[in-house]
Amino acid sequence: MSLISTTLLIINLLCQQTDNINVQILDKEFGKPVPYATIKALDGSFGIATSKNGNAAIIADSLLLGKQFVISSVGYFTDTIRILPLLKSNTAIIHLTSKPYEIPEFVVKGNRKQEELMVGIKKSATIGWASKHGNVSQTALYFPNENHVGLIEEVSYFIRGNGFPEAPFRVRIYSSHTDSVFPDNDILPISLIVSANKKGWFSVDLREFQIPIPKNGFFVALEWIMDSDDYFYNEGLSYGATLGLTKKHPYHHSWDYRLWNKIGWYNSPPLPPELSTILNPMIRAKLLLD
Repeated sequence: MSLISTTLLIINLLCQQTDNINVQILDKEFGKPVPYATIKALDGSFGIATSKNGNAAIIADSLLLGKQFVISSVGYFTDTIRILPLLKSNTAIIHLTSKPYEIPEFVVKGNRKQEELMVGIKKSATIGWASKHGNVSQTALYFPNENHVGLIEEVSYFIRGNGFPEAPFRVRIYSSHTDSVFPDNDILPISLIVSANKKGWFSVDLREFQIPIPKNGFFVALEWIMDSDDYFYNEGLSYGATLGLTKKHPYHHSWDYRLWNKIGWYNSPPLPPELSTILNPMIRAKLLLD
């Protein structure tokens, strides 16, 4: 019997014995769980995030388990694996290697006084909201760089009153791809989980991370994390905090990240103005300019 035939036989036998495969993501060096990591089929046909304990359940489907999976989390090197060789009984343990992290040094040129600049959405008038639904796990706003040099000092999100404003979410900041406007690499090097204590603008101080303003611009995203079943609403169709949307912005700079999608990030082009209103997530950033 060939290796492929043997592998398929093992998968089929396993799938007959259980409904789900349990997967846990652990830190390779310390053995601690990696919370809210992403497990995504390489072909984009499946995606899921782990819990705060690093656990996830994958349907015991013979076709699915034969695929390659991309395992990723903020602050760790991404790995591409096959889950089947790691299975013991109906559980697979996956280890991720953490990235070394050093706060970069930012040198102020000369004796000039540094200036703070607020960019992005500055109004508080909402026309709608975005929430965790289906396979959308992140919503981001693009910030072009208008020849600024300095640091990303603070980011803010406008949290609406519907849903659960206090539900935790993760702050994500990405550089833009060098060839086109597209979220590229994480530039916030740690997993930063926060929660708003009320509706309205909620700010997150990033000064300790010394994040330089990327030359090609950057993205600020809100990532919904599945922390508790208590945060479901709308008959279980939506989850967590709701992020305000506004038309008080001249450009369409909104992006969504979808787990069940090969590309991941998706920017839906706006319809002509006579057919649709341009909506953007209510996110802003404070820059410290040199």
